[in-house]
Amino acid sequence: MIRLLFLQNMVISVEILSKSKLEKCEKRTDSNDKLNCTTKIVINMAVPSGSSGGEAFVVAEIVEVEENSTNNMQTLRVPPDVPFKPQEFFVKTRKCQPDAGANVVKICERLRDEDGHIIEHTRVAFSTY
Repeated sequence: MIRLLFLQNMVISVEILSKSKLEKCEKRTDSNDKLNCTTKIVINMAVPSGSSGGEAFVVAEIVEVEENSTNNMQTLRVPPDVPFKPQEFFVKTRKCQPDAGANVVKICERLRDEDGHIIEHTRVAFSTY
């Protein structure tokens, strides 16, 4: 069981996408028998973007972990602050204008009849590789 505490600047909810436990063991140079083992918990989470768009911090404190092998509750260290700044990107696409030629939109143009009039609901697409 992992319980997280989130503080500061309008972080309403955080979605935990995945969690796993990593154990790394290294052989000590001074002993033939003993291994130096460390266990880490890795949490992958999604933080929703706020409406303000300002920089905020997520302070995640792993309060306690229950080991499957024992009934002991362990208190783990507090991870450092995780800064995040929500970003929104706006891209204006160049859609085919009803009267635009290839010199305007570059990638698409309307078909024209023999007199130069635009044929409705048609488009010539050019692709470059």
